[in-house]
Amino acid sequence: MTVKEAVAPLNYRLFDADNHYYEPRDCFTRHIEASFRDAAIRPELLETGEEVLYFGDRRLIFPTVKFDKCEPPGALKDILRSTKYGSFEEARSSENMHPAFQDRGERLKLMDEQGVETTLLLPTVGVAWEQETLHNVPAHYANLRSFNRWVEEDWGFGDDGRILGVPLISLVDLDEAVAETDRLLERGARVIHIRPAPIGGRSIADRYFDPFWSRIAEAGIPIAFHLADSGYTDVSAMWGEEPRPNARSVSALQWGFFFGDRPIMETLASLIYQNLFGRYPELKVMSIENGSAWVPYFLKQLDKGAKMGRYGAWPNGKPADRPSNYFRQHVKLTPYHEDDCVGLVQILGPEMVLLGSDYPHPEGTKSPAEFAHSLAGLGEQEVRLIMRDNLRELLDP
Repeated sequence: MTVKEAVAPLNYRLFDADNHYYEPRDCFTRHIEASFRDAAIRPELLETGEEVLYFGDRRLIFPTVKFDKCEPPGALKDILRSTKYGSFEEARSSENMHPAFQDRGERLKLMDEQGVETTLLLPTVGVAWEQETLHNVPAHYANLRSFNRWVEEDWGFGDDGRILGVPLISLVDLDEAVAETDRLLERGARVIHIRPAPIGGRSIADRYFDPFWSRIAEAGIPIAFHLADSGYTDVSAMWGEEPRPNARSVSALQWGFFFGDRPIMETLASLIYQNLFGRYPELKVMSIENGSAWVPYFLKQLDKGAKMGRYGAWPNGKPADRPSNYFRQHVKLTPYHEDDCVGLVQILGPEMVLLGSDYPHPEGTKSPAEFAHSLAGLGEQEVRLIMRDNLRELLDP
C-alpha cells in the first residue's frame, strides 16, 4: 500500500515529533569538564569484541551502543518474525548507518528528500543512561551538561526551524536542574526532555520543583517525555526478573508491564492529580514513543481515581477540572504506527495526536511519510493536523 492509497496525497511537508540520531563515541566526553574527565561516560571494548559504555569504573548495562552499525529503519517486523533477520544483532550492519543518522548536513538533505520540514531530534543512547548514574549526582550532571553541549554543537536547537535537537534535564538535584535549564533556555532550546519517572520519592509535579516548572511555563516551550529507562525494571525484581537487563534483553514481563505503559501513565497521572496544570495552565507536554494503547483505560482511571480518592490527600491542591480534561488540554502524544490511530483520534480528537515516526530506529516506520498508512480512514484535514499542523502550532503557538 502506498501513502496515496492510504490517504489523500500529502501536498505539504511534515512536522515529525520523533526522529533520532545515533550518537558518536565522544558525545559525553567531548565537552566534559576537566574535573569530571574520569567519570565521563565512554565506550570500552571488551575482550569478546563487544563495545559497551562505562561510567567511571562501572559498566552501564541498559544502553545498546550503535556507533558504527545499526538496523535498517522500520526493520522490527522482520526481526521479530525472523523472516529476514534472526535477531537485532544480525540486522545490524555498517551499511545501514546512513551518514544522515550522524551528520546534520546530510540529515537536512535526507529530510528534503523525505518531505520533512521540521523534526524533533532525540537521543538513542541518551535516553538510556540516567538511571544507572544516579549514585554519583555531580558526575551525573557533568555528563548531562556535556551531552547537551554536544547536541547543540552537532545538531543545534532549531534556529533554522528544521532540526530541533532536544536537550536533557534531570531533576534529581533541583539547583543543578535549574542552572542547566537557564543555560539551555538562554541558548535557545525549544523543547526539553525529562524521563518519565519519580525523583527521590517525589512526583515531579511536587511544588518543590516549581522553580523548574515556572521557567518552562514562562519560556512557553513544551516538555517531551520520551520512552526511557525510567527505573521500572528494577521493580520487576520483585517478580523474579533481572532488574538491570540490556535494552535488547528486556523480558516479556518487563516489556509488557514495567518498561513502557506504566512510567508514562504514572507520570502523567501525577502531573494531573498533583495539580501541576492548575498551577501552570499554559504548560504543554508531549508523550513521545510511549504508544497509545493505554489511553482509553487511562482516561477512565484518571476520573475514577479522582472520584474514589476525593476524601484523600491532595498535596498541591485539588484540581478544579476533571482529570481527563486536563489530559486533553495539556498533553499531546505520538501513537505507535501499529496502534489503532484512527480509534485514538475518535477518542481524543485529531488535535492531540502527533506524527512520531521514530525514524531511523527499527521500531519505527521506514520513512516519516509512511506513518500516514496508520491514518487511513481519516479526513484530509485530520491527517494534515497529525502529520504537520499540531506540532507546528505547539512549537510556534
